[in-house]
Amino acid sequence: MVTHETVTHETTDDVLARIDAQAQAATEQMLRAQEFQTAVGAVRGRGSAPGVEAEVDAVGVLRGLRFTATASPPGDALARAVMSALRAAQLDALGQVQSHAQRVWGSSDSLAARIVAEAADRLGLADVVVGRAR
Repeated sequence: MVTHETVTHETTDDVLARIDAQAQAATEQMLRAQEFQTAVGAVRGRGSAPGVEAEVDAVGVLRGLRFTATASPPGDALARAVMSALRAAQLDALGQVQSHAQRVWGSSDSLAARIVAEAADRLGLADVVVGRAR
C-alpha cells in the first residue's frame, strides 16, 4: 500500500503572522504576571481571636499585631489567641492570593493552581488547599 504525505509550505507571511501571534501571547502573559505581582504585593491577610488582631502579607510575614481591651493577660491563653489570629490571617491571605490568581489566569488554569499550592506551602497551609491531593 502506498501512502502519500501532504506537505504544506508556509509562506513568509504565514511565518511572520505566527511569530507575531506568539509575541502577542508572550506580551499578554507578561502583563498578566505583572498585574498578579502588583495585586499580591498589596495582599494583607487579617485574622482575629478573642482580644487579638493579626495582619500578615502574602507570604505570611506578620505585619501587624494588636491587642484589644478584651485580651487575656500574658500567658498561655494569650499565646493561643495570638496563634489563632495569625492562622486566620494566613488563611485570609491565601484566599486573596487564590482570588487574584484565578482572576488573572482563570480558575481552571494549571498555573493558577500551582501558584495557590506554592503559596499554601509557604504559609504552612498546604493541608487546607481545596482540591489538592495530600
